Amino acid sequence: MARGKLDGLTSVRFFFAMMVLVGHFTGEFAAELGTLPGFVYNMAPLAVSWFFVLSGFIIAYNYPEISTNKQRRDFLILRVARLWPVHCVVLTAAVLFLYLTNNGYLRRHEDWLFFHYTLTQTWTLNADMANGYNGPSWSVSNELFFYVAYIGMLAPWRWLRILIVLVPIVIGAALPIAHGCFLPVGSTGSTAGSPHCNLLIFQFPPARLIEFVSGVVLYRMNLRMPQFIGLAAATAVFGCFIPPIPGIGNDPLVLAGVREVFIVLAGGALITSLARDGWLSRFLSLRPLVIGGEISYSIYMTHQVVILGIAPFIRGLDLSLAFLLTMTITITSSAFLFYFVEAPVRDAVKARLKASTSAIRRRAERAADSDHVLEAY
Repeated sequence: MARGKLDGLTSVRFFFAMMVLVGHFTGEFAAELGTLPGFVYNMAPLAVSWFFVLSGFIIAYNYPEISTNKQRRDFLILRVARLWPVHCVVLTAAVLFLYLTNNGYLRRHEDWLFFHYTLTQTWTLNADMANGYNGPSWSVSNELFFYVAYIGMLAPWRWLRILIVLVPIVIGAALPIAHGCFLPVGSTGSTAGSPHCNLLIFQFPPARLIEFVSGVVLYRMNLRMPQFIGLAAATAVFGCFIPPIPGIGNDPLVLAGVREVFIVLAGGALITSLARDGWLSRFLSLRPLVIGGEISYSIYMTHQVVILGIAPFIRGLDLSLAFLLTMTITITSSAFLFYFVEAPVRDAVKARLKASTSAIRRRAERAADSDHVLEAY
């Protein structure tokens, strides 16, 4: 695969972020909206899954090899510089709001702040903590876990690479099974639908690692996927157009496994197809869409705060107008965060690491020159 800018994959992030925004907006205004088509309720979790697959694909594309300790260090620094600044700004704004309004939530859960500021809230197996403060940041906590795992996935020893992939995935599958999360509701030992089960199935990093790994594998397979097939596959899963599969029954564990396979295959087909030139990737390369993709992370991180913050003031308005206001405020604040927080910090860290690498190279060259002179003598 020729390396270069993948504008199609940048732009598709905007659509994934908007799926999450729409999903959470409809959840907040569920009473006013009434019953909606089934795919609307599935938009947010589906988008997050595709974000994870896309993340694995892009990380493998940008970092096909991490073989030295310096590369490992720089990789983590760059990834944290990508995630943490916007997260820190949004979290701090939320904390300040809670403090200034004397909200009891902050006093009750101030011990969670360490885990939220370090993006380890989903690593704790505490369902309430994982969803605390800025709820969507749980997936960013998972991303940090994936980045650490990715370093292990590129370890020099094959046995370690296999362990790094298989052990977390097995743990992620075994814990909800052992906890009774896939037993039929109402049956003995069933905990299906409980907050802890939701954490174990949807938010615990090892349970979602399979999606990130799938993205890495798809990149390494170097597939050629026609873009109309990628779009059709994603549309079929997005719109819930896939009919029930005969013979698999109603076992919740089997259904969850089949659902995960369809999500990964459909999202993977779309992502793989957009990594190459084609009519859809050319359309998605339009500058406004690329800008939307660039600010998509900030959209994801701010939309829930915006929805909860303005909901009391827009409730009662026409729902189309309420959504337009929500989207406008979210996109405006996201653009501000991208251009004044995310991009400057990212570029400064890149420049610092590049300068450090250049200095090391110059020292090595001087040492080599010295060695040459000594050897020649």
